Amino acid sequence: MEKAIINTLDYFGPLKAWEIQKWLIKYKASLKQVEKALNRLVKKGKIKEERGVFKIKGSRVKNLAKANYNKRQILKLLTKIVNLKLLAIYRNSIILVTDTGFLKNILKYYSNILILSPNSLALYNKKIMVAEMLLKMQILSQKGKTYQKLLESNEWVFKFFPNWITNQK
Repeated sequence: MEKAIINTLDYFGPLKAWEIQKWLIKYKASLKQVEKALNRLVKKGKIKEERGVFKIKGSRVKNLAKANYNKRQILKLLTKIVNLKLLAIYRNSIILVTDTGFLKNILKYYSNILILSPNSLALYNKKIMVAEMLLKMQILSQKGKTYQKLLESNEWVFKFFPNWITNQK
């Protein structure tokens, strides 16, 4: 479990104990188990704790690229979409679920926009970054249970984050 905690802190940066438990990479554990392992890692000097936040000693938070969107153009475009099933954002990415085919041609130059069809929600890029995006994205608009269907179609994300249950603490 200690290796899973180190990997989680390395990937996400500084986290509180409950966040480490929730996002623990490829390891199922209770919060109590995580807290015990965190104490061992602190005593060994592998991580440090400041005000309830744990981080790897000497680590720097990853510098994430920021996309420069023309928000007005995107919002105008989105308001014209009649059959939008899901609109979500995560960091600098936009996730859309729609059956409007012309949208792919219009937005193909934006590498930070993921467009899915409601009939085909399975993602084949099964990487930890994609799993994180699916679980952390903020839903701005949704019809029906599209987000639930998206997660059900991509159950592989829970292999990376077996402790993830809800977006609530």
